[in-house]
Amino acid sequence: MPPTLIEEAPAKAWIIHQPENLEIANELASSLGIDQAQALLLQRRGIHTFDQSKAFFRPDWDDLYDPFLMKGMQEAVDLVQDCMDRGHRILLYGDYDVDGTTSVALCYRVMRRYCEGLGYYIPDRQKEGYGLSYQGIDWAVQQGYRCIITLDCGTTAVEEVAYANAQGLRVLVTDHHKPAASLPPAHAVLNPLQGGCSYPFKDLSGCGVAFKLLSALCSHLEWPQSELLEHLELVAISIAADMVSLSGENRVLTHYGLQKLNQRPIPGITAMLQHYQARKPKLEINDVIFGISPRINAAGRMGDARLAVRLLVEDEARDCSAWAIEIENSNLLRRDTDSEITTAAIEQATVQHQMKPQYTTVVCGRDWHKGVIGIAASRLVEKFYKPTVVFCEEDGKMTGSARSIQDFDLYHALSQCSDTIEQFGGHKYAAGLTLLPQNYSAFVEKFEQAVAHTIQSWQLRPSLDIDLELNLNQITPKFFRILLQFAPFGTGNKPPLFCARNVFASPGTSRIVGQNHLSLQIQQERSPRIPAIAFGQGSMLPLLAKGLPLDIAFHLEENYHRGVATMQARIVDLRMTP
Repeated sequence: MPPTLIEEAPAKAWIIHQPENLEIANELASSLGIDQAQALLLQRRGIHTFDQSKAFFRPDWDDLYDPFLMKGMQEAVDLVQDCMDRGHRILLYGDYDVDGTTSVALCYRVMRRYCEGLGYYIPDRQKEGYGLSYQGIDWAVQQGYRCIITLDCGTTAVEEVAYANAQGLRVLVTDHHKPAASLPPAHAVLNPLQGGCSYPFKDLSGCGVAFKLLSALCSHLEWPQSELLEHLELVAISIAADMVSLSGENRVLTHYGLQKLNQRPIPGITAMLQHYQARKPKLEINDVIFGISPRINAAGRMGDARLAVRLLVEDEARDCSAWAIEIENSNLLRRDTDSEITTAAIEQATVQHQMKPQYTTVVCGRDWHKGVIGIAASRLVEKFYKPTVVFCEEDGKMTGSARSIQDFDLYHALSQCSDTIEQFGGHKYAAGLTLLPQNYSAFVEKFEQAVAHTIQSWQLRPSLDIDLELNLNQITPKFFRILLQFAPFGTGNKPPLFCARNVFASPGTSRIVGQNHLSLQIQQERSPRIPAIAFGQGSMLPLLAKGLPLDIAFHLEENYHRGVATMQARIVDLRMTP
């Protein structure tokens, strides 16, 4: 029996986690010189000992695993060496998103000194779609390549790899996406998720897998590791953009990658950053997610993703500057197109949900741009909080981008509609698919049924995963200084989320700034005032003026004004105290 359907996006549920083990937390706090609350935050991240804490707070290069632990690595290294010995040209074949383009740029920048005739290929998002394509394989043959290395794609390309083999090409697949039942008949497959792979860390990005390949090549062929380390910002950008877990090896790679990004980024990134006004002295993970990644993505979404690779592999500042301007123009166009399509998609979805209550949102526009339907799908999830697919129709096929809600397995739901789908791939929270127009109605019906019969009542309500309840008196300068060392933040290590009860807006401090944002200072009885911002909560101003008590959920972060950093609370939810 399907759960009761709530048509309006409901208020967020607060899930406040209780301390796991106060005795262990107190011991950890004592050994580290931190307070109990911060020790409890470490517990929430699976950190219980001094040594684990040291690895968390001080990421070390020596914490990375031997790349040869990855299944297929020796065969992969032998293939590259054999191609070099024979003078066979190698083609780097990457996906058109940030992870794929950074993977190609990383490999090209490191390998071009040693592999004669090295080239790269990025498929056209509009004409070829995701992954290894027959068109790309034919192009490789025509250009005289003898080996293809796929980057951030290829795990499910069984037929395409077989075709490449038949054309006399040898294929090395490097990828991080979930494998299907059968692996492609490649010379070697590097994917920590494949069966029988004992590599300890399973959540590498596509560029992270490429990094492990290059690390193995440097070790086996005695290439200087320094060349690989000179491009770590590319790995950090891929990790942030692809939202893989910021734990384990990814934390180490991101730590050093952000250092490289802030100290001496490659010329292409430097040129790109000239169009991103960070207004602060040090770039952080959010600057990668909201500043760098959208610009790299815009090249492939609105035009040719090869432009992004060209920028990332170029060392001539003048060329980088010109290409960065071109990418910036693509990004501006992407923003406008995204806004138009999202508005139309919300209008279409609103009418659908008013006509008939549904567990899903599925919309389609004939003239919608394929490059931004994924962004529109994410916006619809925020608006209606339902598993969502946004389609566009072009050249007799419908292309869809799907996004899920918290803890619902979208990939499994789509697999139950496979008889209506031509092709699909992805993971639990995001997927891409294609289908024929005549199967659209059947897909909409089957997808609705699949979600209705598998979704649970608790999944229909968005929630806030709150780490700790705090008293504002606990927030001291030392507390905040140590909290900043929990960064870099992201999937698997989200910024700590706190809640506080019976909070008041300090009289005379509340005002609306920007586009309906609420600026205020918060305090509890006998606590110091803390500057705060609540984005999109301007409607709460009249209630705050009455001096009514609030319960708030908030992050603590640095706010930069004229180059000076101060602490502020970023309120993500607030409600009147019962």
